[in-house]
Amino acid sequence: MALPLRLPGLFALHLHGEHRLVIERVAGRVVIHQCRFHF
Repeated sequence: MALPLRLPGLFALHLHGEHRLVIERVAGRVVIHQCRFHF
């Protein structure tokens, strides 16, 4: 599933090359998604 990384308040941090930690601010709280992408 593609993530809308263009939305405001949503940004991604690259971890260990393949892992990405996505931090999203929703309604004043922070939601963290740990996803793995293959390129």
